Amino acid sequence: ASAILQRLGGWSLAVAGHYRTVDGWGSRSGRFFRTLLTNGARPRHAIRDEIVRLQLSGVKEIRTAHIERIDEDHANARRAWIEMGQPGVLLPRHVAALETASALIKTPVVWEASPDLASLDVAVPAQGMALLTLELA
Repeated sequence: ASAILQRLGGWSLAVAGHYRTVDGWGSRSGRFFRTLLTNGARPRHAIRDEIVRLQLSGVKEIRTAHIERIDEDHANARRAWIEMGQPGVLLPRHVAALETASALIKTPVVWEASPDLASLDVAVPAQGMALLTLELA
């Protein structure tokens, strides 16, 4: 999670909308715009997967866009450790497998674009987070 937070950049932008368990932050650094979405709740509190619609106004052109996720299916070293039998002593091959399992993967995304507005629906699983990065023209 700290690797994602470090990429948010120097200043924040306004985020509108309301979801009970989803929080979002936006920042811009140079030609890169980043949005971090988290979907979390305290233990024994209701939570569900959410679809968040992101809309950015004033966007003329997006050169590249990708998403990086941390959730049950992405960057989840704990799950990999359980699947390898929960070894108490990690051998070098275990450490290598856990490093691979915890890596953030950049997956390209396609935004819908209209004059001065870019939009995207993002699935944010319960107890997950997603970092979207746009390279603006």
